[in-house]
Amino acid sequence: FGRSQVDLIFYECNDHDTIDMGRRLIEVLSLPVEYHNLPHFYADPAAIFKNHDLIITTYHHLAEITEMIGGLGLPTDKVVGIETRVSPDAMLHIARFPKPRIGIVCTNENTAHMLKHILTGYRSEWQVEATSLEEPDRIKPLADRSDHFVVTHTCADEVLALTGRNPDVVVNFQIDEQSVAYLNQRINEIRQERLSHLRTESSTQPSRV
Repeated sequence: FGRSQVDLIFYECNDHDTIDMGRRLIEVLSLPVEYHNLPHFYADPAAIFKNHDLIITTYHHLAEITEMIGGLGLPTDKVVGIETRVSPDAMLHIARFPKPRIGIVCTNENTAHMLKHILTGYRSEWQVEATSLEEPDRIKPLADRSDHFVVTHTCADEVLALTGRNPDVVVNFQIDEQSVAYLNQRINEIRQERLSHLRTESSTQPSRV
């Protein structure tokens, strides 16, 4: 009961990741999930809060959305963050790079910093540089001086057009399984609370003769 009535909305900062991860959430949760980029949230955060049971975003934007909801004097427990990880296949290919100079290009700066941090922590001898489509003038020089070139799937076509270089690895991200498990837990809690409320309402109604 009530599973399909749980209203979920997902936010990311760019159209590519919003659509990709939003569709993935629909698949793994087997539930309808509305998805938009962040300007949609900031247009009327109070209405978003009122009309949805859970507001989902990635860890990159969890703090800012939580702060906005809290600043409105609303409870922040409706805001849930999910972790995204580099797919195992992409990480395996990257781990096999024999040379140290690695260039990374992502759609946005936040993702570029995150991916650089992951690779730098993985092998300390690597010299990792990262940029994004937000700085297009840096992309071609980075591709030219890198031993290995890594791009995210959301910007692969644009980067190829700018550099003429095919990437060694195209990175895809997947939603962490523990995040999915936690989302399912929260959804079930909402369903149980709703069912308990309906039972209480039913028991307090006067009986009809």
